[in-house]
Amino acid sequence: MSTLKAKARAQKAQAETFAKRVRRSRSLFGILSFLALVMAPTGGAVFYFNTMAADQYASEFRFAVRGRQNSGGADALGMMLGAGSALASSSDSYIVVDYIHSLEMIRALEERVDLREIYTRPASDPLHRYDGSVAAEDMLDYWEWMADAQFDMSRGIITATVWSFTPDDSLKAAQEVLALIRDLVDQLSQEARQESLAYADEQVSLAASALRSSGLAVQDFRNRENVIDPTADVVRINEQIALLERTIIELTTERDTQVATKGTRSASVQQLNDRIDAARRQLVQVSDSIDERLPELARVYESLRTEQEIARETYAAALRARHEAEAVATQRQVYLSVYDPPKSAQSSLYPERPLIVLGVFVVASLLWGIFYVIALNIRDAAM
Repeated sequence: MSTLKAKARAQKAQAETFAKRVRRSRSLFGILSFLALVMAPTGGAVFYFNTMAADQYASEFRFAVRGRQNSGGADALGMMLGAGSALASSSDSYIVVDYIHSLEMIRALEERVDLREIYTRPASDPLHRYDGSVAAEDMLDYWEWMADAQFDMSRGIITATVWSFTPDDSLKAAQEVLALIRDLVDQLSQEARQESLAYADEQVSLAASALRSSGLAVQDFRNRENVIDPTADVVRINEQIALLERTIIELTTERDTQVATKGTRSASVQQLNDRIDAARRQLVQVSDSIDERLPELARVYESLRTEQEIARETYAAALRARHEAEAVATQRQVYLSVYDPPKSAQSSLYPERPLIVLGVFVVASLLWGIFYVIALNIRDAAM
């Protein structure tokens, strides 16, 4: 019995010794891994951001892409125009935000500002400075880190920020960005106006051409037939014939009355006979002067005049439609409203050193914790 007890005590002491050795090993492994995976990156971040990282200065500005306000907003047309203007300005706002981060912005901005000189200037900060590549695509990738734009749809406001390593560079770059945005909005407004008026202008042009053609057709008819207005000529001749026929009837009636009272040889009856003969001769002359083609000429002329009148009314309608389209185009126009222009930064707010260091520490701690648990499980399974 004493031998068994001694053997049990020895095994227990051996187990305790092994457990102490395992705990010391785990503790040493945990400390070393924590130093390597947490404290080393955190210390490196502290060293870099406090000795090498260059200060960054932000120039922020706010603006809105607005549509023309409609004065007649109470009626249905005003409501539709106002709604269309709001949708257009919202869509244009998203276009502006995309334009700030576009390759076209880089190319246009480099014509005004030497971006590569601005962003390769901090030689002590290899993490944040530009690598000097001449490719515009590489500059765009870097620019997306140094410029930001956000659109608040609820208020219709765009907030843009430009960072650089000196206050003057940030201000200059932000001012040029704003100038390019203004040019873009003006271009969008002009394109929207041209698009709205293009169809109306085309219809006015077609109607004017038709009106000119109809006028030339009437003039060619007059020159060709040597007649001004055959319809008026027909009306005038018919009126003359009717007048002469009525005159003959009246004179004949009066002569018959004179014959009944004074006889056929009286002087008044002879005068009436002479007047009747003269009216009949005039009637024959008028009838003989009628051109046989006059009714056909009148019909053709009337058709040409009808076409000219239709063309005139169509042209007037096209002009009215053009004026209405111009009103709609005015409502669709947008403009840039800048109420917080770029200003020179008074102090450096970036990089946010304490926040970055804390972030490195938290992320490294999480990764270390995961690594430590996995490593212990693997080690325990191998024992």
